[in-house]
Amino acid sequence: MKAFLKTATLAIAVSCPFSLFSAEKESYFFIFSGQSNMTPRGKTKQIKPEFRKAEAYKDIYLWNSKSEQFVDLGKKLPGKFSVALPFAYYFRQKNPTGKIYMVTHAAGGRPLHYSLHFKPRQDHFDSLEYKPGRDNFFPGLNAGDKNKGKQYITLASNFMKAQKDLESKNISTKVDAFIWVQGESDSNNKLSSETYNKSLEQLKKRVQEDTNTESFPMVFMKVFPNPKYLEQPRERPTFLPILHKQMEKAAADDNGIYMSLAPADKMDSKFVHYNSEGYWEIGKNLATKLLEVQK
Repeated sequence: MKAFLKTATLAIAVSCPFSLFSAEKESYFFIFSGQSNMTPRGKTKQIKPEFRKAEAYKDIYLWNSKSEQFVDLGKKLPGKFSVALPFAYYFRQKNPTGKIYMVTHAAGGRPLHYSLHFKPRQDHFDSLEYKPGRDNFFPGLNAGDKNKGKQYITLASNFMKAQKDLESKNISTKVDAFIWVQGESDSNNKLSSETYNKSLEQLKKRVQEDTNTESFPMVFMKVFPNPKYLEQPRERPTFLPILHKQMEKAAADDNGIYMSLAPADKMDSKFVHYNSEGYWEIGKNLATKLLEVQK
């Protein structure tokens, strides 16, 4: 089940200047991606009973990358959930009609910057040259760029297959929002931290191009909210204050990118990951931010 959700594609819609959300809207399509805090780490049995009722997820579908089809969450919830589930729950509260289609791909520890290549518990920096085959989310400079990271290639494969499935059913394939929970790995490198706002802008641009969507809002989570994280012993340096400034800059620019806050509590002893209640709150905050944009 964990592997199933880890590569699922998640689609949902939110009201905002980028797309029209109304009672007449028949469907919503959202993409979710990021590193470990986007993977299904929350335990469904630990959330409140009212959040586990099947009727709350009527007409909400999650892409299964293995079977290459959408799964009806209104019939059965997974044993573990990512922030996409609470996002869908709270989005549905404000938008009671219209089918919701979701695609998500997440991979723990993977960076975004092109120069970084995932290496467990090691410095991710590889070189300043553009190279193919790196294990990261670098989306490439354009659709034909052979230097796209492995994780972005997988993400794009998932949402393109999901779009093809929707198109065969005469359902809109335009993306209503892109949800991003990542940045932890990029905070260990000075260059990737200093340029994170540009990396976010490039990622949004490339997803828009690859989904053939003119524009959509992108909402990301501000990582490592608890200052105690900086007090923890570590194997690699951290440039988190720089990363946070670049995240704030990205959200302040007029580029359709918005920042959501994460709870500073409900975390593990290293202040990196969250308990089930924490992941539920993150999903709620992401949905709330999108709903604010919708107004």
